[in-house]
Amino acid sequence: MKIIILALRRSGSTIFWQCFREATNARCFDEPFNPKIFQIPQEHSKGNLKEFIDLLKTEGELFWQLFDPIYPQEELKKGFTAEQNAYLTKLLSLNEDVVIDSTRCWNKISALGDITDSDTFLIHLHRAPASWITSHLLPSEEKKYLLLNLKRKKTFWTRKIDFNRWNMEDILGRELLSPFHSFILKDAQLTEYFYRAPAVYRLMKFWALVFQEVESTGRKVFGKRFISVHFEDFCIDPINTLGLIGSKTGLCFDFKKLPSIRLPSPAFMNSNENWQQAAQYWELPDDIHYLFRDNV
Repeated sequence: MKIIILALRRSGSTIFWQCFREATNARCFDEPFNPKIFQIPQEHSKGNLKEFIDLLKTEGELFWQLFDPIYPQEELKKGFTAEQNAYLTKLLSLNEDVVIDSTRCWNKISALGDITDSDTFLIHLHRAPASWITSHLLPSEEKKYLLLNLKRKKTFWTRKIDFNRWNMEDILGRELLSPFHSFILKDAQLTEYFYRAPAVYRLMKFWALVFQEVESTGRKVFGKRFISVHFEDFCIDPINTLGLIGSKTGLCFDFKKLPSIRLPSPAFMNSNENWQQAAQYWELPDDIHYLFRDNV
């Protein structure tokens, strides 16, 4: 049995993946297409590179021959390179049960279907759009950044820049001829609306586009092997959420070994009508369930 977890950055994929790593016997790989893997043998502060370091000790030459990271703008392309195909196929073959999470493959679902077998499940982990947007525009910082954080809050609804900590500005681009227009938006009028809007609006549209792409294509390609998970539901009741996943996939969890899990911070000013206006700008649902889920 194989599981591929797809999520956007800041959607809780790391803690979700850690549940599989710590509470099952599956072999788990976190963000296999992350360019930071080039930093190995240095471990990441989260300790999530151990599996790659162990693999390098036995198959280092082959690993580096296959490893081909996905950089921000390359996320916009539908397919994988030949090296990425071979690399992912190799990782999935390393154990009977393998779990891989990625925030870089949201637009490559058909390609994932082409290189996986009928024993592969696709899990879409998604966070409420308002709190996801907040996490990019108001990233957690140390106390020494107090003035910067105050400035970010003051300009939250109007600013167009300063949300690239997780490469979102690189992905979305900054002008009409960007790769995001060429590969995703395509329509010239839509692109004009997109780039003249503040960051809140652009992130809202991006979240909605990705959600629709993963949900529709995921169900089409993987059928009953597609599982959609609200991050908020997982945080509130991880045992029930993971139990349902286990019943569908056949993967066994030892719930006594789950890591500490907590709800994400609520959206910035979640009672502010600007959230509804951002949704209405794109003709998206503007109700509290769509925007905030259980964070209201």
